[in-house]
This record gives sequence, structure tokens and C-alpha cells, in this order.
Amino acid sequence: TTRFIKEKSGSNVPVVALTVDIFINDTENWRQAGMSGCISKPFDPHKLCDLISGILVNSANNFSRADA
Repeated sequence: TTRFIKEKSGSNVPVVALTVDIFINDTENWRQAGMSGCISKPFDPHKLCDLISGILVNSANNFSRADA
């Protein structure tokens, strides 16, 4: 599970949920589960890259603010 991955890594590892389309708008549940993002199947590789890029940018911004 997401919590297990994050606990074992000791850091905030980004985790993207890959789910069926019906659950894509259920953002509250996947955020509570510790997911960084969600994409529905079948997925467009470009959308997956955009999602991952956004997560990385947010992580970098949060890291920069923590250093300030």
C-alpha cells in the first residue's frame, strides 16, 4: 500500500494511482491514502508524463521552501 511504501522509504515518495475511469474524480480518497496523483486506465503516456512532471515540480518547490 501507499502508506507502507512511504513508511519503509522514510520519505515522501510520490505515488501515482492507476485506476479505472469511474474513480478518477474521487480525489479525496486517493489523497487520504497518500497518493500524489491519479490517472485512469487506459492512460495516455503524455498525460502520465505531465502528471509526473507536476508532482516533481511541486516536490522541488516544497523542498526549496523548506530550505529557506
